[in-house]
Amino acid sequence: MSRHIIPIDASNFPDLLKIAEEVNATKTPRLIKRNGETLALLMPTGTAGKRTDQPQKRNIWTHYDPQRVKAALKHSAGALQGVDRKELLGDLAAQRSQESTGRSF
Repeated sequence: MSRHIIPIDASNFPDLLKIAEEVNATKTPRLIKRNGETLALLMPTGTAGKRTDQPQKRNIWTHYDPQRVKAALKHSAGALQGVDRKELLGDLAAQRSQESTGRSF
């Protein structure tokens, strides 16, 4: 495998350009697949080969979509219908009081 990276001008590939711009904006790598087979890894500039001792902080709001959240909440309405509230809360409290190896507070 060659260490030299050959540049590709994405100006004539609008689909590739759109994905590359998203990767660059979000600083999130993307796998390129075909029929379930991974073909390539698209990395944002400045991250390829970069190693740090501390994990990078992720922005949990990068792909947040309030409309999808509202739809999911609406879809889940009534999911606990028929569940005994006191029994559920008791079960949760019992689970939380159990010892767990490696858990720190």
